[in-house]
Amino acid sequence: MQNAFALAMTEEQDEVAYLPPNRMKWTSKKAPELQPGANMTVVQDVNQRLVYLWRQAGLQLTGRGHVAVVLMIGIDGRDMCGSSWVKTACDIGLQSKKSLIQIYIERIRRLKHLVA
Repeated sequence: MQNAFALAMTEEQDEVAYLPPNRMKWTSKKAPELQPGANMTVVQDVNQRLVYLWRQAGLQLTGRGHVAVVLMIGIDGRDMCGSSWVKTACDIGLQSKKSLIQIYIERIRRLKHLVA
C-alpha cells in the first residue's frame, strides 16, 4: 500500500524507503512537469494571481458538480475515545460537541450550497 510519499526499492537491499514528495516550482511562465512519485505545491510559493485563478476554477467546477470529495478515515480510536470508533468520529472536547468528521462534512455541504 502506498502512502502520500513515493516508495523506492533499493537494489542492494530488500528494504522500502519513503521518498519525500517533489516540491513543484511555479516561478516560470510554464507549468512545472510532474515527477514520478508524489508531487506537491506549497501555496506560499505560488503567485497570488495564480492561486486566485485556481480557486475560481475550483469553485466553478464544484458548482457544476465536477468535483468529488473523498474523506478517508479509519484509524482506530480506542486510545482516544475508549471505543472502536475512528478518531475523527470522537468527541474531541469542542464546545459544540462535534467530531472532526462532522465539521469536515458540514464545511463541504456549506461550500456546495455557496457555489450552487
